Amino acid sequence: MTFFINKKWNMNHQSIHLFCGGLLLGLITFDLIPEALVRLDPLGVFIGISSGVLLILTIDRFFRQFNHKAQTGWSAFILLFLALYTHSIPTGFALGLSFLNEEVDNFYLTIAVVLHHIPEGVILMGAILQNKLRSTIFWISCAILSFGVGFTIFAGQTIPVVPLKFYTLVIGAAIGTISYIALYEIFWKSIGTVSISRLLFILAIALGSIKLMIMVISIW
Repeated sequence: MTFFINKKWNMNHQSIHLFCGGLLLGLITFDLIPEALVRLDPLGVFIGISSGVLLILTIDRFFRQFNHKAQTGWSAFILLFLALYTHSIPTGFALGLSFLNEEVDNFYLTIAVVLHHIPEGVILMGAILQNKLRSTIFWISCAILSFGVGFTIFAGQTIPVVPLKFYTLVIGAAIGTISYIALYEIFWKSIGTVSISRLLFILAIALGSIKLMIMVISIW
């Protein structure tokens, strides 16, 4: 999908990077935050968000210590990867717990999880193109993410009861890490490199795309 956007729509790497940031922002705005505020304690979610932002700031500060230019692309990609990995933890837990609940249709929930990870794949590939990294890194990253999701699915099946406070903090941390990546690493740092009108146009397309995908998932 990322290569299709790059070739057919004639979007450069910077535009794809902004499009991916819009997808992240859409996941936060239309999916993560509404679900978290409805189902979980808002205070716990806020604490989790703060913890997630603090975590990603600490990791960011660690990578900033390396001043060599070769580290720049790697640090940006690793920050994004860690944010997505943190986000995948509650997804795996939710799917694992669903197998213990006979009232949940596991087939459609599994399809929803698969569709949910499509924009994340676009985001990863977009970051690789933006930072001019090897495409093999994409497959390695997908394998690691898949292992993480598989492990948390297994944990969700093994542990019948997950403490609600822990789950709330994990959800909040996922929102915090992804918010930091989308708002600061992608959009804030893009100000001045592209026109505001182009930035808003790409953001609108990305938000519309992720909203459409969430609507399709919700119908199922």
